Amino acid sequence: MSLFDDYILTLANYQKKGKLRRLINSDHTHLRNYLSETVNKLTSIKTVHHLKEGLKLYDRIVALEKESGKELDEEDLFLNQVIDQSYTYANIKKVTSCKAYLKNKACKLFTGLADALNTLANSSLYAVSRIAGNSVGILQSRHGKLYRISDGEEEEIASQLQPLDILFEKTPFRLTDKFIPGYWGHVAIWVGGKRDLQELGVWIIRR
Repeated sequence: MSLFDDYILTLANYQKKGKLRRLINSDHTHLRNYLSETVNKLTSIKTVHHLKEGLKLYDRIVALEKESGKELDEEDLFLNQVIDQSYTYANIKKVTSCKAYLKNKACKLFTGLADALNTLANSSLYAVSRIAGNSVGILQSRHGKLYRISDGEEEEIASQLQPLDILFEKTPFRLTDKFIPGYWGHVAIWVGGKRDLQELGVWIIRR
């Protein structure tokens, strides 16, 4: 019952927000679609049936307690109060109605279809963007000024760099530069070599 209350009060809100739902379902590789799977389990007809049967048993126990006239201890009173005040207990009939069940199924079908279409659209857009970028990127009027520099020049540049230096790149000779907003088309971070990182005390060998 507590899990169902959590679903109604928290997970259902995440499930309703398309962007947030898709982010949660796709953000972690090992937990892909975890939100959707959790929602499906909590709202399955089997889960709802068990919940309803459990609350029926609770009602019978409360009735027997009242008939016996036995005074309950603080723990039993607290437990009864938690159940009586829960959202699920107050709305269990609405949740388990045929209309609500079919509405929930239709909603899950719609959100599943919407997410699948969104994933397909993003994948297609990424594929088109990649092909276009690689194709247009081939077109250039000349090579960059660092193209085929000597070993001495390369060593001179490397000697002036320090770990975490930020390098900006401008390639006005490439066609892709015409489509990239801003002056700088690309940015990189110089992480340094082994000696640089050892001097900073951040060179770590994992075993």
